[in-house]
Amino acid sequence: MITKGENIVTVLLAIAVKPHPETGLIPYILMGSDSLKINTNNELSNQSRDEDAKKIFRVNDKLISMSGRIDTNFYDGIIEFIRQNDCEITDLSNLVLTHIKHHMSENERYEDARFAVYIGSCINATPKLAFIEVEKNNLENHKLTIMEPPINGFVPGFAGSISVPQDDDLSYAFIERVRNNCDNLNLTCVKRAAKDYLEKAAERYPERCNQNIKFEIIR
Repeated sequence: MITKGENIVTVLLAIAVKPHPETGLIPYILMGSDSLKINTNNELSNQSRDEDAKKIFRVNDKLISMSGRIDTNFYDGIIEFIRQNDCEITDLSNLVLTHIKHHMSENERYEDARFAVYIGSCINATPKLAFIEVEKNNLENHKLTIMEPPINGFVPGFAGSISVPQDDDLSYAFIERVRNNCDNLNLTCVKRAAKDYLEKAAERYPERCNQNIKFEIIR
């Protein structure tokens, strides 16, 4: 039996931003990624490239973005799982973590499967960003983090094909650019910095990523 799968080898940026109330700017979540998805099977005998794939999804009042190597059926179904179980971001993140771990242990055919998810919400002008990461071969050492920026601050998250510490220069440059150049953390400036980061990161991994950068925003 051949299992279809997806290499969501992407460059991904998620950022929660809370401008100072005196600026009159509204807090927001911004997510951006490239748009290359590689479809394959568990024997690696057939591959196809989708150059215009959607990797960021709006589910009710949340944004969801994903990266990794996972069975196609699970990738297609997790958005519906989130839609059906949508709730407060902390509770939802724990449900998603349990769902991913169950799939990895019971159904996932890829031995080296790994999956990362960002969930963003901005309910009541409170931007929060959840990060979940699970590897099939290391289930107990999963990651689950909920982040909320301070007033007049931001918290970024990076995922995908980037390497640590080899690509830290790009993430550091993005953080410093937003901190030093984006007055009041306005969306236009932050989005421009995010696009520059994603293009440069994708350029380092042309076999895994493309220059078709897409964004989604919630406020």
